[in-house]
Amino acid sequence: MVRGVGPGLLDGDPTLAGHELGDPQLKLFEMQSGAFALLTSNDNWGGASTLSEKFAELGQGALARDSKDAALYLETLGQRVYTAQISGVTGSGVALAEAYDADFADKSKRLTALSVRNQVGTGSEVLIAGFVVSGDAPKRVIVRGVGPGLAKDVAAYLADPQLLVHRLKADRTGWDLVGSNDNWDGTAATAELFESVGMGALDAGSKDAALVLELEPGIYTAQISGVGDSTGVALAEIYEAP
Repeated sequence: MVRGVGPGLLDGDPTLAGHELGDPQLKLFEMQSGAFALLTSNDNWGGASTLSEKFAELGQGALARDSKDAALYLETLGQRVYTAQISGVTGSGVALAEAYDADFADKSKRLTALSVRNQVGTGSEVLIAGFVVSGDAPKRVIVRGVGPGLAKDVAAYLADPQLLVHRLKADRTGWDLVGSNDNWDGTAATAELFESVGMGALDAGSKDAALVLELEPGIYTAQISGVGDSTGVALAEIYEAP
């Protein structure tokens, strides 16, 4: 299940009124022969009861049946690399991209890597990537906030990203900080770990941020902002580590 939520954000945070992406459109691309090809797309999810039931089953927030939020439900995806792109039909604003594993029966397949690239602003416009560690045992995870590492492809990158990882409290009353970083450690061991899971290399001494964490099952967010309220394009990455 992949969604692009704009108007639906106001149900959870009314303070975003006027800042939300009013009419998101969602495109899903699949890596084929070394390049991304458009697989499918959606503009306005349509209010189908079957989709509403699937949202509830997965623990996703409900969407108004006549909302302009976008959603795609795919029965089967191959073991490939995918990218979901959210843009505005008209205008710009804050949106939420969601990707959920909707197959509870097949335990041999799971999401092992998630990345989000976007403009990082200040206040409500910092980059936030949420993720869930499921099961009954801790999982080792690499979380990165990449700015300077995008320099070859992005001119207006975030020069000095800082990374915060929070876990939702058991009683859901707030969030606990479980890790933070401003400038990764630059060691050969960490660089080798990045390479082992297929992450791009980072220059030693760069201002990119990275954490290697042992996380208990739970709900987490990785938040990327700029040091000194700086702004620019950044990449949030969350990878399962060996």
